Amino acid sequence: MTNFSLKLLLNESGDYLTKNEKMDLALNLVIFVNSKMEKSSYLNLLLGKLESRLSDESGSEIISNLLEQSDWFKLIEIDNFRTFFRNNLSVDDISRFSDFLIEKIIKSRDEIECDKKCFDFVCFCFEMHFCSTDDVEQSCDKFDILLAKFIHHRVNKSDKMGRLVRFRSIAGLNPKMNLALFNVCLDLVDESSDSKYVTFAILQIYFITDESLLLKLIKISLIQGNSFDAVYVFFHLINLVDKNKILNSILAEIDLESFAARAFLEAIEFSN
Repeated sequence: MTNFSLKLLLNESGDYLTKNEKMDLALNLVIFVNSKMEKSSYLNLLLGKLESRLSDESGSEIISNLLEQSDWFKLIEIDNFRTFFRNNLSVDDISRFSDFLIEKIIKSRDEIECDKKCFDFVCFCFEMHFCSTDDVEQSCDKFDILLAKFIHHRVNKSDKMGRLVRFRSIAGLNPKMNLALFNVCLDLVDESSDSKYVTFAILQIYFITDESLLLKLIKISLIQGNSFDAVYVFFHLINLVDKNKILNSILAEIDLESFAARAFLEAIEFSN
């Protein structure tokens, strides 16, 4: 019966069903497959067959029903749900359902484990939400929460870097989002001595005006033996705070005998 209904729905001649009948049949097929067939592969197959064959209105009905009746996390794991979501909705509906999904994610368990495809889809939804909202401050708060949920100790190193880059593309020139990214990078340095996180943090420094955070980054760079990064951040910092004050604070807390510290001090002296 399901196969017959699908063939009838996908008939290209359009002789058998009106537009409204197609909408009703498509929705009822999705409801039946989603509720009666336990394996998500069946829903994945059906959405793949329907993709780009229905009106935006019909697509909206289907997505609305799925989000109301199903676990949102199980849905975003389905390849053709993500494709259907992007290709079978109007821009307004994509924004509306993206808002719904982001709210679900924000209220979900603390840390979320998912693959790259699911993570990219969540970022797509957040971008759609961010583009359509007038409350930028609230979106920045949600950005902070998403950072904590998707960049955590169970995510492997290469995935963490990929996610940082993706979040950086979302942040754009927003100061608050870039500050959140900067703090995440410093936290990651505390967990791991990987210099990649320091390098990534340095990309954010022109959004940072907090003296203590920039000082921390200079000290971390020197501890890791990277005098070049420390000098780079130092010359940004002295545009914000008195040079001697900063230098005294650094000298009080670093190993002056280390190669990086000596190279750092020579570079500063040479610049004078």
